[in-house]
Amino acid sequence: MDKLFGFGKEISYMNRLNNKVFYSLIVIILTFNIFITFSLNINKAIAENLNNSFIIVDLQNNIEQEEKNELEKFLLKLNGVKTTRFMDRMESFKNLQDDLNISIPKSTNPLSDSILVYLKTGADLNKIREIIEAKPEIKEVYKNEEHINLVEGKGLTCGAIQIGSVILAVLLGIVSILIFNLGVGLEFLNNINLGESYKDNIKNSKLRKLLPYTSATIIGLLIFFNLYLLFRKYSFLSHYDFVMLSFKEIAVWNIIAVAFLNFLVWILPVNLLKIDDGGEDD
Repeated sequence: MDKLFGFGKEISYMNRLNNKVFYSLIVIILTFNIFITFSLNINKAIAENLNNSFIIVDLQNNIEQEEKNELEKFLLKLNGVKTTRFMDRMESFKNLQDDLNISIPKSTNPLSDSILVYLKTGADLNKIREIIEAKPEIKEVYKNEEHINLVEGKGLTCGAIQIGSVILAVLLGIVSILIFNLGVGLEFLNNINLGESYKDNIKNSKLRKLLPYTSATIIGLLIFFNLYLLFRKYSFLSHYDFVMLSFKEIAVWNIIAVAFLNFLVWILPVNLLKIDDGGEDD
């Protein structure tokens, strides 16, 4: 017994165990923050995709520029409309040639001026379309069903991935608390022969392990922040900056999450490992 626990003295194998607990916490907190940030970025991607629905409003050929301007103002005032963009018939004609990959004489251009109406959500599409079609300046209103269905499908997939990321982050947070209690248990066993009561030993063991836990969470968080900045700068910035959140956007949420874990460690009872109190009275 004396050899096993060392009468409260630091012994080499106990140091190794404590180090393993400390490094394990750093890795878990690092991964915990990765899943939180992944979830935040997925949430932004969902918002970007779902807010990308639009309809094409073809205008009559005989309306004046002032009427077009007034029509754009009218469209912007509609509930559910995010923004609009005027597209003249020559731009539409060029897009058509690019899509067909052929050259057509400009004199044969059958298209008319149009307005792209971007919606806040695809759910408003049919209602807004009915309002627009009632205007006499409008020739026809088109909606890209394939695009809308693709956007909604991506939204569902991203939503499922986001839920999975949140669940994994919660599980990792729980694991970090369990590992903290494992560290407390090791400290308890190492000091079991010091003559302290069960309650005092548990209390003191927890107090001695609070600082290492907090230090591990801070180190894990700082490592994550640096990795995120490097990843965003060198791997994704040039192509996916519109998806990846900035450091400021993710930092607050990650700090709150880590602070909440530390709060839980402070308030939760440490006897989660069911250490036997040897029959002492409470």
